[in-house]
Formats: sequence, C-alpha cells, structure tokens
Amino acid sequence: MAQSDLWAADWNGGKRQLTRTPDRNEWMPQPLPGGRIAFLSDGAADGSTQLWAMPARGGRARQLTRIPGGVGDYSLSPNGTEAVVTIATGGAEVPADGPQPPIVIDRFQSRQDGRGWLDSQRVQLARVSLKDGRVRPLTSGEFDHWLPSWSPDGRWIAFVSKRCADADRHYCSDVYVMPASGGEAWRLSRHEGADADPEFEAGRPQWSPDSARLAWVRAGDEALTWYSPFRLVVADVASGSLHEPGPADKWVYAPRWTAEGKILALVEVDRATRLAEIGPDDASLRWLTGDAETVLDFATGGTRVAALLGNSKAPPA
Repeated sequence: MAQSDLWAADWNGGKRQLTRTPDRNEWMPQPLPGGRIAFLSDGAADGSTQLWAMPARGGRARQLTRIPGGVGDYSLSPNGTEAVVTIATGGAEVPADGPQPPIVIDRFQSRQDGRGWLDSQRVQLARVSLKDGRVRPLTSGEFDHWLPSWSPDGRWIAFVSKRCADADRHYCSDVYVMPASGGEAWRLSRHEGADADPEFEAGRPQWSPDSARLAWVRAGDEALTWYSPFRLVVADVASGSLHEPGPADKWVYAPRWTAEGKILALVEVDRATRLAEIGPDDASLRWLTGDAETVLDFATGGTRVAALLGNSKAPPA
C-alpha cells in the first residue's frame, strides 16, 4: 500500500525528508508563522485524520485538533492561528462493539469515493483554534460543503456546495462566500453546471491578494461535461460580476493568484499540460513551460514558481 511522507525542496535544488512514518501518512502541508508547517495526518491515536504542526526544518510533530470523525480538508486563517475545516456530521451512530446498524439510503447517490455509503451524513464547515483545538460550527443543513478558502484579509470564507433540486442527479456545484465569523452565505457563481466541483479535481476557489476577487474553474454544459473545456472564471466579490479570461478552447485547471495580481494555471494542450500566466482582465496568456513537458502541480512563492514536471522520457520531478 502506498504511504506518504513530507519532504522539503530548496530553490537551489536540494531536498530533505521531514517525516519518516511507515505506519501513517502526511499530506497537504501549509506554512504557519514562526517557521512551522501545518499538515494533515492519519496518525491520531484513533486512526482519524487530524491537523498537525511541526517545525518547517523537521522535528517533533504536535497534534492540533481532536475532532470526532476527523478532518477532511482545511484552509488556514491569514494569521495562522485558526483554520476552517471540513467535518462529517450526522448519520447513523456506530457502536464501539456489538452488531452494526443497518445502512439506510434514501437518496439517489448511495456511495462516494473516500466516504463509502452515503446516509444522512453531511460535510460541514467549522472554525477551529490551532492553540487550544476549540471548534465552532459555521454551516449546517442538508447540504455538503467543500473546498474552503479563507480570504487574505481574514473577512471571508469561500466554499463549494451543491444546492440545486435533486442535486445527486446533476453537476450543479456552486461557489459561495460567507463571513469568516459565521452567518448567511451567498451564491457567487451563476452557471447552471458545475463550478469548482471537487469531483473534477480542478482546484478550489482562489482569492486574489487584495481579497476583492475569486478565481475558479467551471465545467461546460452538464450534457457535455467531459467534452467541453473547463473555463477559468474570475468574480468580483462585491459586485458579483463574472467574466471568463484565458483560452476558450483549452482545458484549464488549478488557478492560483500571484502577488502581482496575475493568475497561474495548468492548461491542457496537444499531448501535454503546460503552466501558463493568464491576465485576469483579458485574454492574455504567457506560457511558462515548454510544449513537450507535462506539469502535474506547482507552487508559487514571491516571484518564483516551483513546478512538478514530467515527460515521455522521465517521471515527474
């Protein structure tokens, strides 16, 4: 079975292993103040996935959350003292011993990868303190909430939810925004198909550095989901205006803003996926990698970009 550890790579090409845990996994690292990193790990005593932290140069890890059922996803507050997390709530209670209760399904979609059988359990957002682990729910109701993203100014949280009629039968995910302190969320996307659908693994909604705009990827018409390209969407949060910069005839994934207000994204071309810089207000596009290389993922830091590259002759590195 595959097992994952955390590694750190230097800009000069050096690398070092941060964790060595053959009996558990670590993933999704994000920087914290004070030279630390937060990450997800399934190394809790009960086997659940929780938030952990450790020095960025390696060392002893400390468990930050102890949420029943574990954490599915997270986004850090700008000051690194809190996180918005996804947690599963509701559903049938499973006894510690004795016979298991029957699985009761009353919805069209009965199972989901990573979650198993789907009963009345829902994915909700909660705000958790990284200092004392205190948890405060942010959402409720008969909807799932995915891909949280905390705005750089700390005021807002963007997320994705499916709230159309008979949602199990449709690709109808939408991007919503709510106050970080909790309160009513409003729908920002207006496309009838899928916006930032987590099943498409095209990336979460991404805030601009000034917290004024959001960028994400939407699918085409539901009837042509796998045949029409994913389009980049940029929204003005205050006015709700939307537009679609970048190429209209190519698939776009994983948009992320640069400090200068540009957008970096993965763009599919003939037999490769290239990294491109896209102007958020026009159709300008500048290629950052060659047409014979495929970029699997990338990260930005200041004015520099790190990319995981592969081609027909070499594995990704």
